[in-house]
Amino acid sequence: MIWFKAVLAITAVILLALASSAAAVIHAPSTVEAGTPFQLNWENEIATTVSGNGEIYQFSQRPVSVTLSTPGIYTYTEQFCFVYMGLHCTTMDTHDIEVTSSGGGPGGPSGGPEPLHEQLAYEYEVRAGDFNNNGYTDILVDRLTPGGVDGSLQSVILRQTAGGLSAHVPTSGELSHARTFAIASGITLKPNDINFDRYADLALEGVQSVAPALYDRYVVFAPGEPGVSAPLGLRAVDEKFKSFFGELLEWTGNPTYFTDQLFATISPVFGFSFDCSHDFGFSALMCLPVPSVVGFQVVTAGGGYNPDAFVASIRIQTLDTIGHASGFNQTWQDLSQAFKNSIGVHAFGFRDDGSRVPTNQHPSRLESPEKEANTVYGQLVNFYWMVLRQYADVTVPPPENWVEHHYDPVSVICDTSDPFCTLENVWCWAKRWPAPRQSGSEHIVSNGDLDDVEGGYPIVTWVFDPDRRFVNETRQGHILHDPEMPTQPGCGNQPAGQIPPRCSTVERVVKVSSDGSSILIETLGTGFNPPLAKTANEVGGRIIFRNVDRRIEDWVREQGACPPS
Repeated sequence: MIWFKAVLAITAVILLALASSAAAVIHAPSTVEAGTPFQLNWENEIATTVSGNGEIYQFSQRPVSVTLSTPGIYTYTEQFCFVYMGLHCTTMDTHDIEVTSSGGGPGGPSGGPEPLHEQLAYEYEVRAGDFNNNGYTDILVDRLTPGGVDGSLQSVILRQTAGGLSAHVPTSGELSHARTFAIASGITLKPNDINFDRYADLALEGVQSVAPALYDRYVVFAPGEPGVSAPLGLRAVDEKFKSFFGELLEWTGNPTYFTDQLFATISPVFGFSFDCSHDFGFSALMCLPVPSVVGFQVVTAGGGYNPDAFVASIRIQTLDTIGHASGFNQTWQDLSQAFKNSIGVHAFGFRDDGSRVPTNQHPSRLESPEKEANTVYGQLVNFYWMVLRQYADVTVPPPENWVEHHYDPVSVICDTSDPFCTLENVWCWAKRWPAPRQSGSEHIVSNGDLDDVEGGYPIVTWVFDPDRRFVNETRQGHILHDPEMPTQPGCGNQPAGQIPPRCSTVERVVKVSSDGSSILIETLGTGFNPPLAKTANEVGGRIIFRNVDRRIEDWVREQGACPPS
């Protein structure tokens, strides 16, 4: 490991006695990826800082943005210096920053797996034929994108016997032989991640074009563990698979669905497809599993639903109300088992023996099981929200039949014992990320700014600086825009408590907690949606803005003072 030294110093004619009273704390991340800018700040106003390449910054410039391009450990030393018959310096504080290798090329940071949105874009081709001369058609899913054995899906042969298909990791000879067969143009590959480990899986549609006796759709699941090349599983999209997703979506839109099914003598029959036509930002690369009701069947009362979907609904509800931020507990494991029973593999990194492999998250989301679980829960809810929107588009009722949604989460951003945990500093950071912007820009929002959130959906933001409050208002073209919103421009541009009914908004307020110990951000989301989208919006809205708040928390903790422009 390479070590570097950087010194914070100032030359000033002052009294030595001041040195003992000056505050001295360096604020900077402990780890940063090479080439990634970070902020360096310090509290001693009579000090300067020297970056890893020797550049000197005066205290009046703090905080400063630093970019280190060479991996290694950089030691920053804050010194208090004065001139009295020569230069005299006293060390006040030190701080180490480890600079890791950047991503660049196959594999993520430090050679780990690339993030999900990168894996979703990997290229594969499909060939089919009787590779082993047993009289059955086999299928090669051949990965063309280079990369290591990092948990992502590698080339795989789906070998057919009288019992169906099974996944097989080919030897180099078997792979070369399979590549001599013709391209299977009737099979379409559709990337997704339906077991929520953040590794891209592949759905195959059109399998019957080469093997009529098989199911038409299968899913090959990525290994989900660095160093493992064998797929986690292979699953036919059969009736149990379809009903699991279909009934969970019915429940998401109608919380009494399973209760109703206890007494029903008919139940829905689900069709199924992987829909790649949506537009949800980077998620546009993901083909969503979208069921559809294609008919009904007569059943014995109480026997017309998928019991694993019912168990999953209870566990998801439990996580929503009491447990998604407490780590991967038994509720998570029960939910994973429900997935295993219906789609053939465990979810969230769990394995058959009860152990769990961390999901493929950014390292900042893997700092603790609690933080990872909270992140995974947000991804779970956002995923079902996206699928629900596709599922609901067919039967959206007229606006006069829409229903009101309401969510009001409160996030603790920081402890006021932190010198950077002030109302003005948190308010400044909050204005840098008023909503999950599609562009990723972190500029400070101004009153009346128009912007697009993830997915390209337009909003306008109204800023009330004296109240440390802003209001995000949907615009025409937003996926949740209510066409019955008041026609006057800026219905959300109103004082607190005076926004008119049917104005789809999210209000955000920065304030001190009642006991003065912390700074909070209160969120209030209100508006009207189709009945099927009410539950998803209320759950998803809480998660979306909790993730927004988490970014603000990280900024305050890791970067300290908010740059004023």
